[in-house]
Amino acid sequence: MVHPMKYEQLVNETSAKKLLQDHPLLLAAAKFLYGDNVPLTSSLVLKSHLRTIYRSENRCTTTFSQLWCFYEFPEFGRWDYGSRPVGISLLRPFEIYNRNVVFYRSRKRLKPFQTDPDKVLESIRRRMWCVVSCFVFPLLVTDCEVKDLSPHSLQIRNSFGDRFQLIFDPKTNQLLEVSTERFGGFSSLEKRSPFTIKVLKTKQLEAVILPSILKGFWGLQEAIRIRIKSVTIGKLLKPAMFASL
Repeated sequence: MVHPMKYEQLVNETSAKKLLQDHPLLLAAAKFLYGDNVPLTSSLVLKSHLRTIYRSENRCTTTFSQLWCFYEFPEFGRWDYGSRPVGISLLRPFEIYNRNVVFYRSRKRLKPFQTDPDKVLESIRRRMWCVVSCFVFPLLVTDCEVKDLSPHSLQIRNSFGDRFQLIFDPKTNQLLEVSTERFGGFSSLEKRSPFTIKVLKTKQLEAVILPSILKGFWGLQEAIRIRIKSVTIGKLLKPAMFASL
């Protein structure tokens, strides 16, 4: 049974923020999605089905899971992974981004002897920026540097010095893809590799158009596919959601 994609916008006085970016291409991309009612908030909740592709030298493995993402952009992000074995979703926090800290699984701080915390932190932050940017509106209320690359592409640089290239459709101004370089993928934590999130499909819901399928690539090879089932904008997300236990 195919369930329709759900959309809810809860922007109010407590969640609305001031417009910080008035770049004409960003505003045009936001209006393509939301019309004249562009939400000015940093809160985004996505409930999705996730397909992840793992590749090694001579092997390719695909896994399927549910993924619920909670963003209070750009300071906080949380990713709950799970399954639905008997009709009930069973999810638990797996990753939490809390400004300058990453918590894993049972909200334990990532320890230096396990891996390189700074590289993991950077990689997760850049992945978060790529996905959230596909919805455009959070960029309008975020303090970042915007630079024109061409009439239909921009570069965004955040306060950490991370750079992202955004490419737009020349006819509609729809945001098509966001790319950066991250640790992980082919080289693990040895060096950064090209990483891109593309908007594969959109869906018309009420008076808005929203991304419904996102595809992530390491270089030219597909790594993830996110099929979005529910989008909530402007929900009040409590700080405890992004804290360790």
